[in-house]
Amino acid sequence: MISEQSWADAQLLWDYHQMHHEPRPCSVEIGLGSDDLGVADTMVDLYKRSMMPLIVFTGATNPTMRERMLRGETVQYNERALELGMPSSAALAEP
Repeated sequence: MISEQSWADAQLLWDYHQMHHEPRPCSVEIGLGSDDLGVADTMVDLYKRSMMPLIVFTGATNPTMRERMLRGETVQYNERALELGMPSSAALAEP
């Protein structure tokens, strides 16, 4: 069971990370590696909304995702972006 203090600490951290800002156009978007392949989905959505002409995915293989992302987060994110229609010239992978 999770203690009330742990829930409060988690909520504080969650609230801190919620930036509540509006996306605006930029020259390049950086998709940071994580456990969530949805990062690539979000980056492609922003690209399709003409928010940036280029995406750079970055990240290695973290220990918790080693079995799910065998080739590393960067490669998996880039592959996902291409599956979603991102042109290869606009999606770079930097492992």
